[in-house]
Amino acid sequence: MTVAGAVVAVVRPLVFTDRLDEVRDELAGLGLHPREESIAGGWVDLAGEGGLVALHSAAGADQPTAEGETWLSFEVADADAAADRLRAAGFGDALVTDEAYGREVRVATPDAGLLRIAEVKHDRYGFRGDRSVAGSGVVLAEVPTGDPAGWEPLLGALGLDAGDDGVSFGDRRSGIVRLVPGRPTAYVGARLRVVT
Repeated sequence: MTVAGAVVAVVRPLVFTDRLDEVRDELAGLGLHPREESIAGGWVDLAGEGGLVALHSAAGADQPTAEGETWLSFEVADADAAADRLRAAGFGDALVTDEAYGREVRVATPDAGLLRIAEVKHDRYGFRGDRSVAGSGVVLAEVPTGDPAGWEPLLGALGLDAGDDGVSFGDRRSGIVRLVPGRPTAYVGARLRVVT
C-alpha cells in the first residue's frame, strides 16, 4: 500500500545489448522516446508515458552479461529516502552506494536476487538528450519469482501499489511490474514489454 509522501519508483528495466541503435529504434517504434544517451556510447535510456528502459552495452558491462539479458531496476528521485523506506519495510540490507555513474540502492529480493534502484542523475556531464519528453508506451517488466507474496512489501515500499490481480504492481505513470511463476535469477531477470 502506498503511503502519502511515499517514494514512488519508476520501473526501469536494464537491457544489455551491443545493438544499441537497433534496439533503441525498435523501442521508439513501440512508443518510447529516447531520453538520454552517453556521448561516449554504450548507454541510452528511453521514456514512456509510464516507465523507462535503459540500454547498456553488453560488452561494456562490468560483469559478464549475455546479449538481450534484462534486469529489473527502478529509478527514484532520492536514493536515501528509498533506502529508508525499504529498511522500514523490513529490508534491512538496503544500501546506498555511490558509483561512477551515480547513486543507487542495492537490496536483496525475496528470491535472494540483487535489485538495483538508481537515483535520478543530477550531473549530466557526458550525456545528452531531452529529459522533458516522454513517449506514449507503458513499460511492463515481467519478473519470474518463486515468492510473489514476498515482493509485495518491497514493491509497496517503493510506492508501487498492487493491482486487482495481486501480481501486477504500479500503474500507467510509474510503469508496471508483473510477477510471473518461474525461476528467479541473481540480478532479477525480467522480460520487457511495452504496452499502450
